[in-house]
Amino acid sequence: MEITTHPDVFEMMNGLLLIGMEKVLEAEFVCPCLPDMNFRYAVVHFVAPSCLLFMVMFSIRSSSDCCSKETWVLMVKSLVLPFTWVFLLLMDGRYFVCGKSYWPGRLVKHDDLIAKKWCEPVNTTLAAELEEETWRWFSESKFWGMIVILIVSGGCMLYHLCSCCKSCKKNPKGGGQSPSEPQQHPPDDGSSSIPLERVDTSGHPVNEEE
Repeated sequence: MEITTHPDVFEMMNGLLLIGMEKVLEAEFVCPCLPDMNFRYAVVHFVAPSCLLFMVMFSIRSSSDCCSKETWVLMVKSLVLPFTWVFLLLMDGRYFVCGKSYWPGRLVKHDDLIAKKWCEPVNTTLAAELEEETWRWFSESKFWGMIVILIVSGGCMLYHLCSCCKSCKKNPKGGGQSPSEPQQHPPDDGSSSIPLERVDTSGHPVNEEE
């Protein structure tokens, strides 16, 4: 079975690969904790892999005719993996929190309130307030992650329902010949060949077609 002819299988395999990639990044991700860099650094982690996944999936699904009516459908299908990547990052929380952090600090791990690393501010007088705000951002990130997965799930359900309705309209149930209707036979125009039998001079019957 070729993966290129079964993009759904390839997409499922890529979904599992995304989970592994996110786990690797989870250990390697380091927020710069700089007000001018945090937001851009986090956005790159969201956007760059999503664009790459979209282009790969669209190139696999698309045909040579880019002007066909199915192009938009293929583009929507190719968005599933990018949305999955965004969902994984949002559920992790650190990328969203890093982008929201607006103060200079250093990356530390505080087990009292936040189980993951956060940007501890240089100004220690604001540490307690900002730590509590960071904790809320972790919860907010998970909330938006669930919103993303609801949008993707709803879109997939709507697409399959529309496809099912279209197939039912094209092939309605019981669309064949009704059992109560008499079976119609083609008129006999006399063109069918009927074998005739004649007798030759030797007395043996011989078949011939008229």
